[in-house]
Amino acid sequence: MRWIRTLTAVAGLGAVVALAGAAQAATSYTPAGGPQVSFEGSGIDFTAVQAGQTLSCDQFDLVGTMLNPGVSRPYGANSKELGDIVTNGCSNPIAGTVTVEPIGHWTMAVTGDPTGTVWPGELGDVQVKTTVAGCTFHVTGEIEGTFDTATQKLEPTASALVIADVPSGFLCPLLGVGQGQDIEVEGSWTNTSAPVTLSTP
Repeated sequence: MRWIRTLTAVAGLGAVVALAGAAQAATSYTPAGGPQVSFEGSGIDFTAVQAGQTLSCDQFDLVGTMLNPGVSRPYGANSKELGDIVTNGCSNPIAGTVTVEPIGHWTMAVTGDPTGTVWPGELGDVQVKTTVAGCTFHVTGEIEGTFDTATQKLEPTASALVIADVPSGFLCPLLGVGQGQDIEVEGSWTNTSAPVTLSTP
């Protein structure tokens, strides 16, 4: 399945900003807004890189709650918990309809200083069970990305997702998917609930 590059990182995201050779200016951030957040997916695709297989979803929404809005926390500490992830209309060109089942609560965290209104961050604790006709496997890991407070858009920039187990089923060899293969993410999410704001410290 062709899971494409980098999901999007949410209410906070990562990278170290160097100023005149010095360390990043801040070490903490404060999320505000919400507390409910609803990130609607657009053009969400996942690609198993080595297999060259893509999975596309008509709907892949990230819904959850901001953790302690208005309270400062270190970069990398969670700002949101996404416990209600809605997927529909997922398919693969070879296998047809695909069932995508997100597992547990995904998290979002800011990881560094902003550039203008764009913050680096990470979508963590990602777990997904994927089932196509005759093939089942789990994907786990993290997605790095950016969140723009002006547009409320979350965009993936890099993916550390992998197939975590040995795919099970007769169709798996045909698809070419295997344990340890990289999964890339493509697309974006836009928050349609109350705007999320971020500030330092």
